[in-house]
Amino acid sequence: AFIDFLKVEFDQIMTSKDIDLIMSVKRAVYKVLELSNNVTRIEEVAEFMKNKSLFSELEINIKRNEWNMNQANVKIVNDWIQENISSF
Repeated sequence: AFIDFLKVEFDQIMTSKDIDLIMSVKRAVYKVLELSNNVTRIEEVAEFMKNKSLFSELEINIKRNEWNMNQANVKIVNDWIQENISSF
């Protein structure tokens, strides 16, 4: 997984001084956090990010809250579909 690769290579990327690369990695990690498919993965990514000064704990918490709200919305939609499909 990308996050496993990043755990190994992050410090080297940061010492490269390549601002474009660093900012691309930053955006990619936030995207990985946002698109995590389960709570275990989101917590693993968030924990990695918390230990790196490049990432904002506030932003991590915002992404986590957005993820939780999205999961709740998915559950509502799935429940509605189940109720309405079973009535046919």
